[in-house]
Amino acid sequence: IESKRWSVGPGTSTNMLHAVARRATATTARRAASSSGPLKVGVVGAGAVGSYMGVRLAELGHDVRFLVMGSKPTPASIACKSWQGDALLENPRVARAPADLADAGEPLDWVLC
Repeated sequence: IESKRWSVGPGTSTNMLHAVARRATATTARRAASSSGPLKVGVVGAGAVGSYMGVRLAELGHDVRFLVMGSKPTPASIACKSWQGDALLENPRVARAPADLADAGEPLDWVLC
């Protein structure tokens, strides 16, 4: 992979690959947020991976909504512990039905499944 800022080729360490992916993802998400405002993101399947991605996107300023099905209680917060740094999302926006992910009929920009 080559770009104007970095290149990755044979012999690149796993930590370097993680750092490149993390920087590219954060840069893309920040650029999207700054150009058109925060994205509206629906997370369907908010298990370990969905919760992590949702919390990280919310941390960047995006409007993230989690779909929680069944009789599970609404969480007061979602915490992520990671070698990349811990994060805590207080009072996450939770929808109980797929149709409730979009407020007042506004479409979502992204849906993570």
